[in-house]
Amino acid sequence: MSRDGSPDLAAKLDRITYLLVVVVVLQLVNALDLGVNGLALLAVVGFFFGMLYNADL
Repeated sequence: MSRDGSPDLAAKLDRITYLLVVVVVLQLVNALDLGVNGLALLAVVGFFFGMLYNADL
């Protein structure tokens, strides 16, 4: 947060990006008719992808 109390622009963009990713994933699950099991599978794959992305390799 900056001195004047307004949130940082980067923090706002991060939240918008996360929201857009969630919307796209939910639309993908709906379009492919994957249901709850497909959503769980995408969550697991996303979790492992996030772990690899954040790993210090």
